[in-house]
Amino acid sequence: MKTKKGMALFLAILMIATNLVTIGTVANDTSSLSDNSEYQTLGTQISPITAAETDVSAADVTRMRTWINNNLINAGSNGTAPAYEISYNGTLLSESLSSWTFSNVRNTDVSENVESYTVTAANTSAGLTLRCEILFYTDYAACEWEVFASSSNASDVNVVTDFYAMKSEIDMPSETASPAATVHYNRGSMDQANAFKPFSDTVSVNSTQTFTADGGRPSYTYMPFFNFSWQNAGGAVLAIGWPAQWYFKYTRTAAQELSLEIKQETFSVQAGKISEDEAKTPKVFMMFYNSSNMIKGQNLYRRFTDEYNNENIRQLLASSATVEYDWMMRANTTNQISTFDKYAYYGLPFEMYWMDTGWYPIVNNDWVYTGNWSVDTSPFRFPNGLSEFMDYGKQNYGMDMLVWFEPERVMPGTELYSMTNYLLTPQNNTGGWHYGNEWRLFNYADDDALQWMQNRIYGIIEDEGIDVYRQDFNIAPLYFWQNGDTEGVDAGLTENKYIQNYMKFLEDMLDMFPDIMLDNCASGGRRIDHEMNMISGALWRCDDCYTTINEQLHNYGLSYWIGVHGTGTILTDEVSPTYDIRSRFGPSFTVSWSYQNASLDWGHLLTMLEQYKDVREYMVKDYYPLTPYDETQNVWFGWQYNDPDSSEGVVQMFRRPDNSQPNVNVKLYGLEPNTTYAVYDFDTDTYQFMTGSALMNTGLPLSSAEAGQSFLIKYMPLATYNTMVSASDSAGAIAVTDITIDQKTAAVTFNQPVQFEYLNAPKGVSSHWFFTSSSTTLADKVTVEKAYTTDNITWYFEAAGYLPYHAGALCLIEDNQVDSDGVISGLVSSDRRKSVQATSVSDTDSDLFAIPFTADDVTEDTPIPNTVPISVVDVTVTDPTTVEVTFNQAVTMNHECENGNKLHGHWFFADCADPNPGVNGSWQVNITSIQTEDNITWSFQAESTLPASGVLRVTENCRTGTGDADSLVQVVRSRISGDQLVANDPQGVDKFDVFAVPYSYNFMPVEVTDVTIVDDRTVNLTFNQAVTLDHECEQNHADNVHWYFSDSALPNPGVNGSWQINVSSVTTTDNVTWSFQAESALPSEGVLRVVENCKSVGGDADSYVKAVSASSTGVQLVATHPAGTEGFDVFAIGYTIPQAPLAVVKTEIIGDRTVALTFSETVTMSHACPAGGSAAAHWFFSDTALPNPGVGDSWQISVSSVTTEDNLTWYFTAAEDLPAEGVLRFSEMCYITQGDEGDFVNVTSIENGKKLPATHPGGIHGYDVFAVSYNVPLAITEVKTVNSTTVDVTFSHPVTMTHDCQNEISTAAHWYFADVANPIPGVDGSWQIDVTSVTASADNRTWRFVAASALPETGVLRVTENCRGNGNGDEDSLVQTVKSLFDSTTLEATDPAGSTAFDVYAVAYAFPALGVVNVDIVSESTVALTFNEAVTMEHVCPAGGSAASHWFFADSPNPTPGTGDSWQIPVSTVTHSDDNKTWYFTAASDLPAEGLLRFSEMYYITQGDEDDCVNVTSLDTGRKLSATDPGGPNGYDVFAVSYNIPLQVTDVTKVNDTTVNVTFSHPVTMQHNCPGEIDVEASWYFADQPDPVPGVGGSWQVNVSSITTTDNKTFTFTAASALPETGLLRATENCYVSHGDDDKYIMFVTSLVTDEKLVANRPSSGFDVFVVSY
Repeated sequence: MKTKKGMALFLAILMIATNLVTIGTVANDTSSLSDNSEYQTLGTQISPITAAETDVSAADVTRMRTWINNNLINAGSNGTAPAYEISYNGTLLSESLSSWTFSNVRNTDVSENVESYTVTAANTSAGLTLRCEILFYTDYAACEWEVFASSSNASDVNVVTDFYAMKSEIDMPSETASPAATVHYNRGSMDQANAFKPFSDTVSVNSTQTFTADGGRPSYTYMPFFNFSWQNAGGAVLAIGWPAQWYFKYTRTAAQELSLEIKQETFSVQAGKISEDEAKTPKVFMMFYNSSNMIKGQNLYRRFTDEYNNENIRQLLASSATVEYDWMMRANTTNQISTFDKYAYYGLPFEMYWMDTGWYPIVNNDWVYTGNWSVDTSPFRFPNGLSEFMDYGKQNYGMDMLVWFEPERVMPGTELYSMTNYLLTPQNNTGGWHYGNEWRLFNYADDDALQWMQNRIYGIIEDEGIDVYRQDFNIAPLYFWQNGDTEGVDAGLTENKYIQNYMKFLEDMLDMFPDIMLDNCASGGRRIDHEMNMISGALWRCDDCYTTINEQLHNYGLSYWIGVHGTGTILTDEVSPTYDIRSRFGPSFTVSWSYQNASLDWGHLLTMLEQYKDVREYMVKDYYPLTPYDETQNVWFGWQYNDPDSSEGVVQMFRRPDNSQPNVNVKLYGLEPNTTYAVYDFDTDTYQFMTGSALMNTGLPLSSAEAGQSFLIKYMPLATYNTMVSASDSAGAIAVTDITIDQKTAAVTFNQPVQFEYLNAPKGVSSHWFFTSSSTTLADKVTVEKAYTTDNITWYFEAAGYLPYHAGALCLIEDNQVDSDGVISGLVSSDRRKSVQATSVSDTDSDLFAIPFTADDVTEDTPIPNTVPISVVDVTVTDPTTVEVTFNQAVTMNHECENGNKLHGHWFFADCADPNPGVNGSWQVNITSIQTEDNITWSFQAESTLPASGVLRVTENCRTGTGDADSLVQVVRSRISGDQLVANDPQGVDKFDVFAVPYSYNFMPVEVTDVTIVDDRTVNLTFNQAVTLDHECEQNHADNVHWYFSDSALPNPGVNGSWQINVSSVTTTDNVTWSFQAESALPSEGVLRVVENCKSVGGDADSYVKAVSASSTGVQLVATHPAGTEGFDVFAIGYTIPQAPLAVVKTEIIGDRTVALTFSETVTMSHACPAGGSAAAHWFFSDTALPNPGVGDSWQISVSSVTTEDNLTWYFTAAEDLPAEGVLRFSEMCYITQGDEGDFVNVTSIENGKKLPATHPGGIHGYDVFAVSYNVPLAITEVKTVNSTTVDVTFSHPVTMTHDCQNEISTAAHWYFADVANPIPGVDGSWQIDVTSVTASADNRTWRFVAASALPETGVLRVTENCRGNGNGDEDSLVQTVKSLFDSTTLEATDPAGSTAFDVYAVAYAFPALGVVNVDIVSESTVALTFNEAVTMEHVCPAGGSAASHWFFADSPNPTPGTGDSWQIPVSTVTHSDDNKTWYFTAASDLPAEGLLRFSEMYYITQGDEDDCVNVTSLDTGRKLSATDPGGPNGYDVFAVSYNIPLQVTDVTKVNDTTVNVTFSHPVTMQHNCPGEIDVEASWYFADQPDPVPGVGGSWQVNVSSITTTDNKTFTFTAASALPETGLLRATENCYVSHGDDDKYIMFVTSLVTDEKLVANRPSSGFDVFVVSY
């Protein structure tokens, strides 16, 4: 504005209002307070600490320099292993220092206090080079380092692993021999109240603890920050820089020594894989501090990050309309600009606008579907990009612009989803909201992918002018990285390269856009680590942010480590508005209040924001928790932030709703003990004065009459306070020094900084400030629409319209209250110590402050108001029936109408300025109402839906006759000048003057975005926006009457199979997704149709279905089948009820070799296989779906058989015992060279022919594979008795029985033999026998248990968890004594005992009954019996006799020799093998071909002994052989076992040179029914070999001329001519004409005893042959 030419304004000196407690300066000795002896002092979380104790010590800097020199810079060359570690081909660097060459160089210092070093370690024989980059911060006793590794040999397959950033020790010297030590750390950002909860664990000697990230996001379960504090020694802070899967382990190896390990959790890579790109370790930050008070370490880390992090990280008061605009999916340029204006309307002092999700092209009506990284420039969204509204906010309100991105998560249906070469897929079975198998991860590990994303995102940042880049990450990347690795080759390589390129993506962004700020988000604060902490803030720390207690707890915990973090608030009234909002105060603060809610107390909300801005600068300084961490509602809770440089700070305390302590003392920290502090209470607007000593030792007294109160306390040294007061006093009373006026704006300059307190103002500035032509009469008021300032000295007040006068006053009226105190409490000095005096005091009205102005205060370029013609500056279509018109000034539409027309009777919508409705498509729509709030923007409501374009016209039809020929439309007049609207279609005297303005709109059409089948009667339709199905129906139909299921859009039910099913109900919960319920079950395919049958006759010919319309705009659904006037418009959309895919529904382990699969349907596995092969040939057991047997630990076992009984459950038996876990896989290897591209395997449904989907489709280049995992649980699979004291037990896994036993007893002491699992020895026959030894087989699967004495026949072997020393169990239902060597699982107790006794596992054993396990025919007269145990047959026999005298061969167990065919042959001798298990029984004569060998207890003279046993006795156990035919008390017990002499040749004798006798074991017949009808003799020959070739090479054959026998056992074979000395007699089944019968028997030699046939010893697919030598 120009300098004033003159000023007639009288500048009154306005007196200070004396409404504050303390006036003037306060002397240093002023520290008195009211007695607080009745106040209860709160417990504290940390030890006391003064300001002087918080600084870095020189000794710590020296100590850190020494550690760096010894462990990093000079390590290796000085003979000491470096702090870092790596293993090459199984050899650790620390164990092979002589193989490495070390060198170091000091680089150019980064700054005065930051030294830079590079250390290189090279192993030339391995081709491996390490590079360690080190920064030493001499002002913080801190260092950072990271290690890079590379190989010079791209083909090196040796493995690099154990890649540690730190695997070293730190000493903690202490005056105490064995000092107490504690580790302090925090929970991560889980969506819970206790996110960021602090923990403090005792670190005892030899204790160890391991921490890792979870799912690849570094701060999900635990924060990667650790603080070790040592009694009387100081401490060390460790921070890990790895925004991925980090690993940290500590071990206290000695009283004053701590071993630390930091690495990427998994890294095992072939060296050649890091030849082109280096691998790197996490970055390590380590800092020493010289205090046993852990809070010093915490605050030094906070100071370090505040000083050295990216300079653009700043605190911001942000506004977000995320909820207002449905995750910004309904945001557009128009409503975003309106949002900015509304914030200004309420006077809200926001510094940043938060453009959240949904600004890109939306898929499935859900912001979650990310992958379209471009601005949605459609006409109804952001046609000119985001920059159009963002520039408006920057230029008009000075706001920074944040925009949300999530480039890494890629969803179906988006641009990126088709770019498969840039994407990583997840491992199987990682379902869930954050790990769905359809999700993809953008692969930053690919350099080309990185470049693509940089080009795309950087382009958006540059084009749109983004100030804050918000990076979100709603996905767990670990499962994608692991799937990107090559199994067994490069575990962890994808993650390593990904993180390097991810950091490059962000660091390059900072280089390209040096002013940009990074906001780090990952479902809240799940990606916080040291690296991200140094380049970004965390403006949204946790997604569980909707209760006050959660927000208090989150701020409490995260502030231990992080400076700039924040949260947001929607307005709640959980406790009270003040309590709720202050609970969410943080270093950064985001507000999401609905500006459309005019009922909110905007004045109070503004006060809260002003208070926040007043104290937030302290929230990035030192942090002190003032109370213990507590998740209950019955405590006082709070914290302190203190600026160590100024000794100023803020205290936040909360008396939670259930607390019963009204008065407390709160001890503060970090103050100067001898300094007096001015302590300001924002709620009472008063100061108290206390010394630092009193505040730290006695405490700050706080009093609250009611629970549920918050306290905001600011303090400063007295000297600072006095300086502030003096500066304020020297400025004097608040006065106006200058005012300048233009058409709409007044610039008012005060003599000192002031602020406007919008006390309880529902509309902020507009309800207090106004322009008037007279400060006495307050005539011609014009509301001030917004007020703003950049320095709090010059304020700008903008009127709602052009000012109709050049002389008047700018007035401030008090807040609708009558207090007659002469003070305007709403305008105060910035220190809030002075208020402005009223220029007009009233007893009946609010006090008034007026700033007069005259024409001299008007700038030269201000036009005379009445020369500014009325014009339209904006036309906005808010919905298809409403248009808003904005004029360049306030206008009135109140006039005298000769025709008595109402206002809306002059206005119309039409196709043109002069329409002729009904002629040639011309149309006109009446207006039903006209409304305005400010006389500038007017809203016109049409009586029906408007066409997409037309005009809004006003006509001067207020006259009774003709026009007035003045080219003005008197209906619209300026409120400033009274001028009329100039017609743009003047009509002279013939017609009425007309003014017309065009409108057009292109609202989002109503579309169906998803059809979901719920069940066989229910279909859900999801629309692209909220819709309504409620409409005025001429037929008064319910909503569902318009909807049907049918075969087509226009069905003819009952004709040619056409059908229709009524919809019985239509429901919704959000107006976006609607559920349609059919009256009956639906066919598998059809359409859901809505028909406009709401009219009584015919359609309306508009091609819309009025039964469905957009809730916000009224846009109706476009008909898919418009029907004109003859029929009803129809919309139809198809549905298909999907068939469930064929799947495995159950996997069951059966024994050691068999797995059963149950399918969802009956299946067949028979198929036409080009390569041939049975079903079993396609199935294998293996370690993975795609094994590489013999390479590494990969394995594969063939399936020997595949069986089923019902085609539903199939049994797959392996060729050998299975490992404890693996997969059962089907490979479609029946194709000769390549796969069939079907993505299915040949397991086929019998019901419908569906095939089983491949889990690993091979495309056309490989075989499709289906794999399903199995897991054999840890269990006992076999119990085998060895002898009377020994039992072998086999487990399903190899196991160990070593354990950490409190009682330090042996393994055997846990095991017992007993009658039951929980015996009571000696009571009711219960017994228990100790186990004396336990030994394992070589494979640790079979274990031998030896008892202290002989075991009963049955019982149990039991193991009890009696290793615990407290006499109680551990409630885990596991027996810790037995643990799998395979997967570390523990044996599950069969008898869990809870907490009162020991868990027990018991397995039954039973000695097998003494019995015969084998019967062997030794000769024609000898049979051998083998027993399952060594036996004796010696016994005391009352009748006398040897063992042989009790044994007989017979035809039955109880023969009657000589009667009928019954027979019995005595046993002449009984002998046995050396082990007494096999016994030989020789008969007195040759035996019949079959019969029994029997033992009879006939040694009793008259009767049996009634024990049902015979006297064959086990040498081991003394058990006797059970009788097969017990004789009871009246007869002899008998044991009998069958024998059968097989049909065979027992003797061959050459009688003479033409005759050979052959004797068979059975009498036989040689008659047969031969298809060739030849004699038996023709089937026998003498020959030189089994398959002779007579006449070739000396081969010969002689025919048999006759065969004779006298007993059918010995047969005489006579040759047709003399025989050679030796040869063969052969029988061939040549009675078959062309080939044999393939049965492996000689069919014409048949036993007369058993009917069995002679077995061919030369079976053939041709003629079977039997040969015997002579």
